[in-house]
Amino acid sequence: MGWQIQVIHDLTWVFKCNKCGKPMLFYQIAGFDAGEEHVVVMCVKCENTGVKARIEAITDKEVVHCAKCGAWKMESSSCITCKKINALSV
Repeated sequence: MGWQIQVIHDLTWVFKCNKCGKPMLFYQIAGFDAGEEHVVVMCVKCENTGVKARIEAITDKEVVHCAKCGAWKMESSSCITCKKINALSV
């Protein structure tokens, strides 16, 4: 039994998250052969991981870098990474 390392690319997608129930930012996870039409992704908020069809990606949302921490976030929402850091520092 060995450790498996999952590499998260700096590629972001916006999909409707099944767990959060709204469009969320997803990171692409490398190392899985999901074919050309699908991608393995993880929600940045709830960390729900799964396979999504590329055609289901929501393209009308602006994705930008957070001014505080530099992580990716949707322009219309607050930064999930900053929220997690603030929760850990309490």
